[in-house]
Amino acid sequence: MTQGALAGRLAAIVASVERRLAERQARRPEAVLERAVEEVLAREPRRSLAAALAGGRRRPVPAVIAEIKRASPAAGRLAGAGGGSFDPEGQARAYVEGGAAALSVVTEPDHFQGDVADLGRVRPLGLPVLRKDFIVSRYQLLESVLAGADAVLLIARIVPPRLLARLVRAAEEAGLEPFVEVNDRRDVEAAVAAGARLIGVNHRDLDTFTLDPGRFAELVPLLPEEAIRVAASGIATPQRARELHALGADAVLVGEALMRSGHPAGWLRQLAAGAGGGAP
Repeated sequence: MTQGALAGRLAAIVASVERRLAERQARRPEAVLERAVEEVLAREPRRSLAAALAGGRRRPVPAVIAEIKRASPAAGRLAGAGGGSFDPEGQARAYVEGGAAALSVVTEPDHFQGDVADLGRVRPLGLPVLRKDFIVSRYQLLESVLAGADAVLLIARIVPPRLLARLVRAAEEAGLEPFVEVNDRRDVEAAVAAGARLIGVNHRDLDTFTLDPGRFAELVPLLPEEAIRVAASGIATPQRARELHALGADAVLVGEALMRSGHPAGWLRQLAAGAGGGAP
């Protein structure tokens, strides 16, 4: 199903995703999901992540996809530390108040402590919702629609190019917008060949979870001019977001910095207030 060259943490994450997927498929056939998706889309069309981010390079500051992320292998626990409760809707509401263009929700449970129900919890706030997980099958795309996603992350690194292209088409057919994440030149080639319009450059290496802050600058010249370009990971400050915007990012995806911030709406407002290019 997935690429055979996966290593380290990434291989373990994908293996657990595939194990859980097989269990769900055994309990609920894909045909049942298909009928449910048709009903959902008939009464509630999806929102457009692409429309929310389009033209970002021409704006004074980049659009922000603000992320709900409870934990990660690199950062540890980010929400509800010490057994405390976490209110994803309250966190997302702060993002909306700060001017975020869209919401991202990490849903993988074993390594990121995600909860797919968070998609439905934040959807009523009105912004496009991106589901971030390790998607390897059409079944997961149908689940994403039913859970409340408008767009879905597809990671070029974890699937062969032909499967990536099939998943891009299947996402669009399911009413979702595919957001393709790339890590290197080979990933970019696969994303472009698959027809991706939303492309995110992840500064974090998915095998080692180390950061390469120069990755967006390296890969952005390879991205199609018409693609919506998003920089992700390691964006700790509004100033860093503005630097990536100057390099050609339409938008930035920010998770850890906002989750650790005591005032995420203020973080987002600092970015907007720095439109003149100075320090926030």
